[in-house]
Amino acid sequence: MGIFNLPIIGNVLAVIIMFGVLVTIHEFGHFIMAKLFGVYVKTFSIGFGKKLVCKKWGETEYCISLIPLGGYVAMLGEEPEEAEDDNPRNFNNKPKWQRFIILVMGATLNIILAIVLFTVVNAVHRPVPLWKDAPVVVGWVDNESPAFISGLQHGDKILYFDNKKVENWDQFLLLVATNPGKTVKLKIERNGNLIEKEVKIIEKGKSDAGYIGVFPALRVQIRMVMPGSPAERSGLKPGDKIIAVNGKEIVKGLEQFIKTVKNSEGELKLKVDRNGEILNFNVTPEGKNGERKIGVVIELPYKVVKLPITKAFKTAFQDTKKYTELTFNVIGKLLKGEMSIRSISGPVDIARISGQAARSGMTNFIYIMALISLQLGIFNLLPIPMLDGGHIFILLIEAIRRRDLSAKLKERITTVGFFLLMALMTIVIISDILKNLNLK
Repeated sequence: MGIFNLPIIGNVLAVIIMFGVLVTIHEFGHFIMAKLFGVYVKTFSIGFGKKLVCKKWGETEYCISLIPLGGYVAMLGEEPEEAEDDNPRNFNNKPKWQRFIILVMGATLNIILAIVLFTVVNAVHRPVPLWKDAPVVVGWVDNESPAFISGLQHGDKILYFDNKKVENWDQFLLLVATNPGKTVKLKIERNGNLIEKEVKIIEKGKSDAGYIGVFPALRVQIRMVMPGSPAERSGLKPGDKIIAVNGKEIVKGLEQFIKTVKNSEGELKLKVDRNGEILNFNVTPEGKNGERKIGVVIELPYKVVKLPITKAFKTAFQDTKKYTELTFNVIGKLLKGEMSIRSISGPVDIARISGQAARSGMTNFIYIMALISLQLGIFNLLPIPMLDGGHIFILLIEAIRRRDLSAKLKERITTVGFFLLMALMTIVIISDILKNLNLK
């Protein structure tokens, strides 16, 4: 996608475009409901901090501000000195049900946008890796992993994860990733017999996600040969299927092949299927010991989903439900200390993921935008002061008490919330930077 192919510039541009759209939608939700209910809106800003460009239409000033990762709608009554103003257009003088709708509409539009974007991707072009929907049959076991220690083997079919039925690899890997540090019981079918294995899930990777070390048996078919690489010099071509290394068949798939190449010493003899013709190639991997490469990109088998619009919408709704449940599951584990703060994506992670999605195609970018829009909507509804959810929580307390909290108390709650939110953002950003620098 043009400029997106320049990694750093592409990442920054992608995240600015993504947040620009998502923040505009979010703030428009607050803005349009405030206008409909007759609240005086002083400013509608995309971005926050120093105002760069402003234009006044009617009574409202519309601005683009310096920092593009946010925005705001400034209404009469939000400043402490305006809180008790008796102007009928003051936000605080509106009925509680109107204030609730104004506050909740930003997150609501983000969630609606997520469903719309999921629907578009499902209806137009959604590539789905075939292995994700496949039963959990172990293709390869990392011999330095908890699965190897617990005795899992090639060909094992994992049926249950702690009494939870496992349908496919996608579900199984999510369960593993969100349960680091936990010892789980896996019910397995092996050679027609049912057995149980206990496995201790460990933390691994930049995000300290759960890992046990089992992988599906993915075919090793070359999608791209890097220019000047050992693979190109040896004569390998896109479309080649690598079926054996040094006389040993790759029955355990891609992960077995990657491990073999990484830890190789000297020349490898590859047996290749090229359009039904069996050929042999000699290739010498390059790089440091344990990190050797031959310079190929492997084609992962996938299917392209193009659903009728009604089914696309139904599937989008199911996607939204699934990711919402996953989000609250992760939030619960974070609060209980069962998952690392490194599992939260900060601005560096989001920029990197957005850039990668933009470079891989428009539908992938839209899909990631849908995911982030959903996360933004959910996060804003959490009962944290300064966020929409915090204001809604105060509103519910006032409804139960049948009278408003004092302006001074609200100001104190907002101040404490601001510092808590800043502290959380600082921790997330520092963690985000460290993990992207591969530091602990």
